[in-house]
Amino acid sequence: MTYSPSACQCRRSFRTTTRMIGIAAFLATVCSAAAIDPQPVGKLIDIGGRKLHIHCTGNGSPSVVVENGGAAFSFDWELVQAKVARFTRICTYDRAGYAWSDAGPEFDTFDQAVHDLHLLLAKANVPGPYVLVGHSLGGMMVRFYQAKYPADIAGMVLVDSSHEDGLQRVGQEVVRIPELSAKEFQLLIDQSRANRPSNPEPDLVPSTILPPYDKLPTQFQDLHLWAFKKVLPLVKNWGLNLQSDLSRLHQLRIANPKSLGNIPLIVLTASQFDVVQRPGITDELAQQDHLRLQNDLAQLSTNSRQIVVSGSGHEIYLYKTDVVVRSISDVVSAVKNHRLLTATSAQLMQEGARLSMSVSNNAARVGQGAPPHK
Repeated sequence: MTYSPSACQCRRSFRTTTRMIGIAAFLATVCSAAAIDPQPVGKLIDIGGRKLHIHCTGNGSPSVVVENGGAAFSFDWELVQAKVARFTRICTYDRAGYAWSDAGPEFDTFDQAVHDLHLLLAKANVPGPYVLVGHSLGGMMVRFYQAKYPADIAGMVLVDSSHEDGLQRVGQEVVRIPELSAKEFQLLIDQSRANRPSNPEPDLVPSTILPPYDKLPTQFQDLHLWAFKKVLPLVKNWGLNLQSDLSRLHQLRIANPKSLGNIPLIVLTASQFDVVQRPGITDELAQQDHLRLQNDLAQLSTNSRQIVVSGSGHEIYLYKTDVVVRSISDVVSAVKNHRLLTATSAQLMQEGARLSMSVSNNAARVGQGAPPHK
């Protein structure tokens, strides 16, 4: 998880072993090429000795703030941002070390990311409360943000969000990370390092864009390749604080299963997804386990809707842009009008019902095939 001898191998292992970090950028590229630093799309805001990149467009409130997945960038949301800006203000940004944002003391830890975003929004004069949109790893980060700054949050959209209790490969083992002690997690990391080749292949950098990032305008495809090359050295060692971050999020959820209260929440789940299999668990059970955890996210609020997005991979904001835009619009409208979420169409109701039925019918089987779920 924390080591890979090459970018190409890193891309494969992250996709199959830690879906949570939104590492579709690894899958969306092949290796080689260089780039020069382009001009920022938005503004660089000083948050105290270092700068973060933020791009805000549109007018209105509540403001929508997007938290990217791992190895993903603000401009990857261009298709969504252009449409959301027609009805409210939307801000995308890059965490420390990504794209134009300066590196911070820590890379992609929950504490660092949440602290930086809170400060950035204040310095950039983006008033709350916000509708937070989180993809993959970013889904867990926006939940952590809400736990720390609950008064800042008016609504939330989770876009194929990771779940802290999902099965993940750490070294040679497949585990639920919150079930590990810090010592056990470190032991797996150390074992992984011990197995690294003595003469690893040199890092290769991406030069060609592949689906779904080819849906972006050409200039944003170029930006994606440039930014991926820049962040690669940091991503290679991602995850050293993962046990602490996921364990704390797990405990927060256990202590308060309805942590979002009745704020509007939409959970979007991709219909096409990779799963990590554990010995003794079939592919079918692993998929049901994933769907169970997606359903669990929808239980965080009493005012929620879950949608399984047909024909979409992990990057729903690229595969099915209009579904993401409509979901953001529905949450914004619910916030502004102080009302409950309602299904927008018979299709969405059917998709949500189909997921709930599937999860319900297989819950017992998953429980038998997987370790105890806390």
